[in-house]
Amino acid sequence: MIAAATLVTACNRPGRPSPQLLFSLSDFPELEHTKNMQGGAVFDDYLFSMQDKGWCNVFDLRTRKPIAQFPLASAGKNNHANVAFFGPDKYDSSDRYPLLYLSQCREKPVEEIGLAETDSLCRLLFVERILTDETGVPFGSELVQLIHYQPKEWNSRLWIADSRHANRIYCYGNTVGNEAKGNHIVVKEFDFPNFSSDKFLISLTDEDVLRSFNFDELLPEGVRGPQNAIIQGAALLDGVLFLPCGTGSEKHPNELFYAGLDNGKYGWFDFTDVMPYEPEDLDLWEDLLICPSNTDAAGKVFSFPYRALVNSMVRK
Repeated sequence: MIAAATLVTACNRPGRPSPQLLFSLSDFPELEHTKNMQGGAVFDDYLFSMQDKGWCNVFDLRTRKPIAQFPLASAGKNNHANVAFFGPDKYDSSDRYPLLYLSQCREKPVEEIGLAETDSLCRLLFVERILTDETGVPFGSELVQLIHYQPKEWNSRLWIADSRHANRIYCYGNTVGNEAKGNHIVVKEFDFPNFSSDKFLISLTDEDVLRSFNFDELLPEGVRGPQNAIIQGAALLDGVLFLPCGTGSEKHPNELFYAGLDNGKYGWFDFTDVMPYEPEDLDLWEDLLICPSNTDAAGKVFSFPYRALVNSMVRK
């Protein structure tokens, strides 16, 4: 079930490590939902793996086995559950897990979760409180906040933050569309909204944007950037924005773009040959970037060696 830990050169770039298969959801017949894997968030040794429409499978990364499965409070046909991360705060100090942030991604409104006041809103950021039993095992969630941003220009509006340094939150997406002519990946920075249980809906506006830039501005001129690819769930770690792209096919190859927000360093490589599946999201566990991936048969979870990637960055 667990692949051997080997380093493989990808895209003729010496020293670049390839992803390692950790496990496949097909290994666990007890799971009700194994296809359409999307976002993934890590806390301690646990991966909260999202499925399209808001189902959550929880895995112990040390044993590589599932410990829980349940629908999120935001589950519904219009929740793509596309990017996930844990925030800096807990709903209550006694909670085992911090609040979980999940990008809806789809343009459809959220009337199916019974929130009349948000029927006209879409592409939301759901904030979920993870519920656990007396032994600490998660069994469900409670939707405790919605974050909404409607920019003047169209974009996909996916959300990320570095939960270890979460004074900022970032909204990113296409300015035109995946692989469309003239497209850019715009990134907008906001103050991280302080959680308050008495404020359910937070609406951000263009006036709240601290800075806005295109991802390709972080790369050297002439270098291929993610504006020419299909973007997936990103991760922000120690000031470096990691952005996987592609679907694992010849037409839409898998590429990992990563760049420092402030230090002028960047990296890029193609890993389609060693991982021909759609990379959906990234989050850090110890020295590994955990990468849930989508396949036709069942989702698979891979990892990239985080420090090796950071060390391979070059200055533009």
